[in-house]
Amino acid sequence: MTTATHPRRACLGLPLGAASGATLPAQRTPAVVQAVAHTLMDGALERIGLARRCLRRGREPTHHLRIATLQIREALACLAHGAEAATAANLADLSDYLCRQLICEGDGLTALAYVCDLLGELRCAYLPPPAAPRAADAPAGAAMRM
Repeated sequence: MTTATHPRRACLGLPLGAASGATLPAQRTPAVVQAVAHTLMDGALERIGLARRCLRRGREPTHHLRIATLQIREALACLAHGAEAATAANLADLSDYLCRQLICEGDGLTALAYVCDLLGELRCAYLPPPAAPRAADAPAGAAMRM
């Protein structure tokens, strides 16, 4: 089996943002980019949770980990969108590191917990918490009084 098709190395060697072939056009607003990054990070954390359950049950978590690595790459590509070159390069390196931790160098549940912690730190550092949706029928002033 070659490196390109080996499931444990599927995430490595891809340029940042090329994991699914999707790129964000320049006209996307920062709010849209942050929302996409939030969604992708949530998806990656969910997949890592599924991989944990697989490991606890003695099943192979490869499918969930591959999807999580793709979501991590895309989320970090969203964060790098419009960032300075040095920040984008750091995010690319971080993306590679997280994928290696998940796929190649991971030692089971410990590696998954470590990657989850790092993703949580990234969310706190780069993404503001999502705005709580307002009730459609409540007046604007009612939301402020609560």
